[in-house]
Amino acid sequence: MERRKMIIVVLIVAIALGGIATFSIWSYLQSKQQEVERAKVNMSEIVAAAENIPLGSTIELKQLKKVLWPRANVPPGTFNDPAPLVGRTVVANIVMGEPLMEAKLASSDSKAGVMAYIIPEGHRAMSVAVNDVAGVAGFVLPNSTVDVIVTTSQSHGERISKIVLENLRILAVGQKMEEKEGKAVQVPTVTVSITPAEAEKLALASNVGTLQLLLRGAKDNAPASTRGASTANLLGGGGTVVATGVRSRPVRVIEAAPVREKEYVNITLIKGSSKGETKRTDDVFIEEGGVWNKREGTK
Repeated sequence: MERRKMIIVVLIVAIALGGIATFSIWSYLQSKQQEVERAKVNMSEIVAAAENIPLGSTIELKQLKKVLWPRANVPPGTFNDPAPLVGRTVVANIVMGEPLMEAKLASSDSKAGVMAYIIPEGHRAMSVAVNDVAGVAGFVLPNSTVDVIVTTSQSHGERISKIVLENLRILAVGQKMEEKEGKAVQVPTVTVSITPAEAEKLALASNVGTLQLLLRGAKDNAPASTRGASTANLLGGGGTVVATGVRSRPVRVIEAAPVREKEYVNITLIKGSSKGETKRTDDVFIEEGGVWNKREGTK
């Protein structure tokens, strides 16, 4: 009998503990469910990017999705419905999962292109034609920074090159059509962000000489202090190039001082004697170093 009582007591305790554990788990789950419900009340549905949307793209419906966002932290200018976003133009890169905001979209009623929205305040966009070499062989891309060097001729004909503009940001890279030798050819162009004063210098440089772009490193903002290069200092101080049969090297030409011609004086001396005889002598004197000397061999 005692054994049966012990078993009954153990079972009752086990059932009680199981009930307590079950109730605790149920209470925990209920509290979490309530937190989720409360969170849903404080969440808002907004439109986000379902994939990366690059600058200049026209938005398609497949690029959009709805996501839950804490109501208190919803960014200004977001959208709850994707329909008004379809067909809008993106003026800044948008990454996947990022909320769509009005600040990154071109105005729906504006006729201006994308470029007008990415020019910094106080700057202008200016395009110049370059060749593949001047364009750093295709490595100049949007958001790169470049310096501009111009090679031209001075009034007396000497060729010079000089960096005229620094730290220009590339906005776009493209091509335009030009006519050369009666044929239409594609010429690479770059569009830079530039101040009005810099634009004047770039316009002048592109018309008086040949432009070359110097690609800067991503973290290089230091000014370049150069004196420029000319034909004279390129050849190590000027002079002419003399062929040696193997290679040529610049030499300095020193002009010899003009040779001064010597001055001559002819003197005729006539001597008379008591006997009535006369003697004639012809001498030639030469001036040498300020001293007159008789030239030998004269009488």
